[in-house]
Amino acid sequence: MPKVTTQYAGMRVGGKCSVVVQRTARKDEALPPRNDVFNHSPDGFEWGYGGSGPGQLSLAILCDLFKVRTIYDRVHEALGDPDVNGGSALALRLHHTFKTVFISAQKGDQWVLLQADAESLAIACALQRKALAKPEEPVEEPAQSESEPETEKQNEDESADAPSSEESP
Repeated sequence: MPKVTTQYAGMRVGGKCSVVVQRTARKDEALPPRNDVFNHSPDGFEWGYGGSGPGQLSLAILCDLFKVRTIYDRVHEALGDPDVNGGSALALRLHHTFKTVFISAQKGDQWVLLQADAESLAIACALQRKALAKPEEPVEEPAQSESEPETEKQNEDESADAPSSEESP
């Protein structure tokens, strides 16, 4: 059985953008916008800048790409975030970076993105996101001795007995 290859082809005709998913031995199909995952742009796809239409396109491409389990696994491993579970969640994490790296850079009326290139870009986006993530700093609670709570309570009791600054003498 021949290996299925996929590519995404974007075309702008009459100011309207469309993206077709082309898979070996299958009929071409329109890329679903995946507004169900996140609705950046109810007006559809766009590219060549960093707005809502390009955001919707990057999300849609990544959602489609991560349907392939081996690709999802490689990108998920590169991100190294155990809280991300599922292709849509992973696409949400990476689509802004993907938009900046690829979608915004497409300046013409046509472009093609091969699945292998999309996978490489997604892994690069995951690694960039991981590198830029700030590690959580552990919050250290000050050590309290057993006598400190009583001291705090005594201070509260003493301040309750003292007149407030609002009271007149």
